Amino acid sequence: MKYVKQNFARHRMFVSVDKLNEECLSWLDRTGNALVHHTTKKIPAEVFAIEKQHLRPVLEKIKSPKMSITRTVRKDNTIWYEGNRYSVPLGTYDGTAKEVGVQACETRLRIYDLDTREYLAEHERSFLKGQLIQNTNHRRDRTKGIRAYLESVTRQFSDTQLAAAYLEAICQRQLHRTK
Repeated sequence: MKYVKQNFARHRMFVSVDKLNEECLSWLDRTGNALVHHTTKKIPAEVFAIEKQHLRPVLEKIKSPKMSITRTVRKDNTIWYEGNRYSVPLGTYDGTAKEVGVQACETRLRIYDLDTREYLAEHERSFLKGQLIQNTNHRRDRTKGIRAYLESVTRQFSDTQLAAAYLEAICQRQLHRTK
């Protein structure tokens, strides 16, 4: 579009859309698509003719979600939404510019994977600014399990047997409290 606007349309008088389209296509056939491209050293019309053989038709209509709000997952596994940070599970950030979908209701915010449509997180919506809304389950890798974390913490102490007994007592106490 920029090429057409700056090279074709800049000094032309607009008469009608049909006339503009006709003149523009004619101009592209004469200049833009018919001459050797400065960078690629190829003629765009010839390159397109070769690529056209490999194009496939779109068989089904692409469905767009009701509200297509996307956000990029940050390094700290959060997304920005209306001036606040909302957590997503640990490992959602994968080193790329990963985007997730957001569904916002009046009081809730649901975050989902754009590829699989799987829900990653659901949060109470905050109408304040600068808040971190975080689910505590998002702070640890839940695939490892509690036992792996207990062993990791136990290894940090010089008396591992005493530490293991103490941590086990805490676990037992928490289990009885939740029942």
